Amino acid sequence: MRVSLIDANSGGIYGQVWQLGSGTTRPLDMVVPAGTYRWRCVPITGSATVSGTAKVTGKGGKGVKPLYPLSSEEINDAMAEYHTAVERGIGTLVTATSALRSAVRAGDLSAGRERWLPAHLAYERLGAAYGTFADLDGTINGRPDGLPKGVHDKGFTGFLRVEYGLWHGESAASLRPVVDALDTAVHQLARKFPGQQVVPSDIPLRAHEILENTLQFELTGDTDQGSHTNLATAQANTEGAMMVVHVLAQQLSQRDPQLASKASKGLTTLDTQLGEYRRNGRWTPLSMLSRSEREHLNASVGSVVETLALIPDILQMPPSTAPT
Repeated sequence: MRVSLIDANSGGIYGQVWQLGSGTTRPLDMVVPAGTYRWRCVPITGSATVSGTAKVTGKGGKGVKPLYPLSSEEINDAMAEYHTAVERGIGTLVTATSALRSAVRAGDLSAGRERWLPAHLAYERLGAAYGTFADLDGTINGRPDGLPKGVHDKGFTGFLRVEYGLWHGESAASLRPVVDALDTAVHQLARKFPGQQVVPSDIPLRAHEILENTLQFELTGDTDQGSHTNLATAQANTEGAMMVVHVLAQQLSQRDPQLASKASKGLTTLDTQLGEYRRNGRWTPLSMLSRSEREHLNASVGSVVETLALIPDILQMPPSTAPT
């Protein structure tokens, strides 16, 4: 369970052990002002419990401030703003995917290649919502990794499957059913998302998880199926993380203004850095980067990930909505 030392009156957190097993002990060093405190225990399953109160006396701990979990009102505000932003992004996705489908169905594969990237990036900017999309995420943006026949497997669908066909000489006839299925899935997403529930605790986690996936799949070239646009996808992922930080900005600024500023500035700087790899209207392939450029870019993304990884610690859910 997660064990926290809290102010008995306000519920503010002064110290915390994230995981403590039954029958075990762990040290927890902290500085607290004089006051009345409780232990609060949040198990993996079941309800949170609190201990009796204990008083701390003395003159130490002046200026120490507790961490306050998000209130229901703050959660609702962030969720509403997030939902609106994702719905707006899905609208852009529907339009772009329909344009891609029209080009392929018309047999204009050159236009298809031009329209593929805007549609794909529209989806990649929705990074925080993937867990909510359930099976549709795999249908829309699945990778061939682990499929018995790889890129030739019938289970390989979505944007990356269309990318493979467009950049590997497949005919319009063979790609029509693939792009039709993609367009259908995107429209299903547009219909279903307004009624889907996002887990509140997922949002603070997604900010750094999006860029962790960027390091693992985009900056290694794992997802490249021929367009060599991983750096464009990395920028779209960065913008997806920026959306998450934006909807949490007020709550984060109230609790840790320095972290809020550092996260925002780090993402803005990374977005600008990635944008520099779009030259003369074309994105630089990963293979064209020098070793120093690759190291610098990986370090930049890694640094931002480390900053964003602090957000879930600061923006904790109330015990009743704690992650299970």
